[in-house]
Amino acid sequence: MNNADKQDLTANACLSWKLSHLLANWHFLDGDTTYWPCSPLFRPDAVITWGSKRWSPLSERIARHLNLPLIRVEDGFLRSFGLGVHGKPALSIVIDDLGLHYDPNNESRIEHLLNNADLSTTELRDRAQQGIITMQTQRLSKYNLWQQPDETLSRHLQTPYVLVVDQVADDASVKASGFDAAMASRLISAAQKENPGKTIVIKTHPDVTSGKKKSCLHGHWPDDAIIIDQALDPWSLLKNKPVVYTVSSQLGLEALISGSKVRCFGGPFYAGWGLTEDEMTFSRRKRKLTLEELFAAAYLLYPKYVDPYTGEKTEFENVAEILGDWKRCFSKRKANAVCVGISKWKQPRIRKVLEFGGIQVKFTNNLKKIESLSQRNETEIICWPRKTPKELIAASNQRRIKLTYIEDGFIRSKGLGAELTPPNSLVFDTSGIYFDPTSSSDLEKYLQSGNFDQGLEDRAQRLITLINKTKISKYNVGTHSVKLNIPENSRIILVPGQVEDDASIRLGTENISNNLQLLKHVRETNPDAYIIYKPHPDVETGLRIGIINTEQTQKFADEIAKHISAQSLLEQVDEVHTMTSTLGFEALCQEKKVVTYGRPFYAGWGLTLDKLHFEKRTRKLNLKQLIAGVLIQYPIYFDPITEQLCTPELLIVRLSTDDRKTLSNYARFRRTIMRMSRRISIP
Repeated sequence: MNNADKQDLTANACLSWKLSHLLANWHFLDGDTTYWPCSPLFRPDAVITWGSKRWSPLSERIARHLNLPLIRVEDGFLRSFGLGVHGKPALSIVIDDLGLHYDPNNESRIEHLLNNADLSTTELRDRAQQGIITMQTQRLSKYNLWQQPDETLSRHLQTPYVLVVDQVADDASVKASGFDAAMASRLISAAQKENPGKTIVIKTHPDVTSGKKKSCLHGHWPDDAIIIDQALDPWSLLKNKPVVYTVSSQLGLEALISGSKVRCFGGPFYAGWGLTEDEMTFSRRKRKLTLEELFAAAYLLYPKYVDPYTGEKTEFENVAEILGDWKRCFSKRKANAVCVGISKWKQPRIRKVLEFGGIQVKFTNNLKKIESLSQRNETEIICWPRKTPKELIAASNQRRIKLTYIEDGFIRSKGLGAELTPPNSLVFDTSGIYFDPTSSSDLEKYLQSGNFDQGLEDRAQRLITLINKTKISKYNVGTHSVKLNIPENSRIILVPGQVEDDASIRLGTENISNNLQLLKHVRETNPDAYIIYKPHPDVETGLRIGIINTEQTQKFADEIAKHISAQSLLEQVDEVHTMTSTLGFEALCQEKKVVTYGRPFYAGWGLTLDKLHFEKRTRKLNLKQLIAGVLIQYPIYFDPITEQLCTPELLIVRLSTDDRKTLSNYARFRRTIMRMSRRISIP
């Protein structure tokens, strides 16, 4: 194989449709590559197979018969958001032309890299150091989609303990390490004898937890051990840096990254380099490595990464950022959700968002059923604020039923919710909701006391630039590039109309609480200004309450801006005067002066001129911090093309380019696999 260290391939034969389409539609490999299941009419340059699965013996025979290289493909070490057995696609794979990384009996490509590559260059060292920090701070692991420990388990994990990592009984890495009952007995015995007085905590494998596979250590568990068979975040088990005992689990590698001591009884690729205590000897592994050098090979050089939104090849850093965002979206969610007061047309989108995070979803308005389910610790009650039954609110206050509120986000869609356009962003708030200033919301709490590091502020600045460049707003309706005929040297004030029965007005205004009152007051206090009134899009279409007749509007406004996009209008004004409209927030992005007459979520932080007082908002924020909290940390974004969660940056690109015309590689791959009803086998 040419240029083997880079693993550039020119043509290959794959042994299954699934692997062929995975490699062809997701650009894991470099170069101009052809993939096709083997046939007598096709002369390949190499044979590709998946690991040591059932195709492997046949792959080996074909490769020997044709005198071709055999290349093995396996999941990468930062794989996905959820388990492969649950159908979650891989965001990284490893491609090995020498062997299998989990087989210590033969050399693999990663062992070759660890033995021979220069892993201490300045670039690799810096990337590895930052990568380790990213793994630690984002709590990244191979699969990433986990629940947090409950209160009982959390108490157990406060006491001194050692962590024994169980694995799947027929796992290839376990068998390659020569695992047997004697090794299982030695491992458990060592964990007990070397840690007197400490609790033995045994973590079963995720596939065992899901019921798909069998345990390898079962039958050797001590009677007094704590068995964790939940799908827990591995970092919650590594938080106190326990000693970790394993045969060959990747959790041992993640334990090294966390700073824990690791004892290996098998032969994983990360053993034998001076970073672990090993029961086996490794005659081929000659060097002593640092953690940064091991990380550089395992996460930066050996795997191939793919961007889940485009199917294009990418790097570790991009995939780590995406997985970190996905984890943040579900870090507070429970295993099950009961959704209340959700309109039927919104239910499919909300279901997709929650099920992407591995959450089982039910929709109901049956109060008895809701109360019954709420007694289960693993169930979250999610309500649409305006449609939450009063009886449920009363019951939640009386019986301390915890409610989570859901609403549309601030970069929502191309089209109005009143016209049944599904939302592409949502907020889930466990404290209140952002438009209700009478109680603290998760957003208000974060803006008041959250941490804004430099990286987050830099990202927020890039987001501001992108929003202004693409002219994206909440609903993205109206015509762009409409030039108004405004007199020169005028002070131009925009007054956005609102839906008058909107909760933000009912809960967040005092003396001025409807569109006509606002418009009249702005004219009285700014007699010389040129005032533009923009009706709310939902009101403009006649779908919601808040219309002012033309005669009344013309008494106080110099111009009525209908069917013009919000961003195009903002570019032409000096100030925005509003009760609680989100358009005031969008005006801040363009660094316009904003005057508020109510209590919107973006006011009270020192960036707006506020006519009402905010007792709880005492922190002064800069614009980047406000944007970071409101657009990056608070909402969840949904990509309508790939039907995955996404970043605000990607959604802005989708909305600004109308990228629905073509399906992504990811979507094509998924649809192709689903439609296949047969395999092509080797004659």
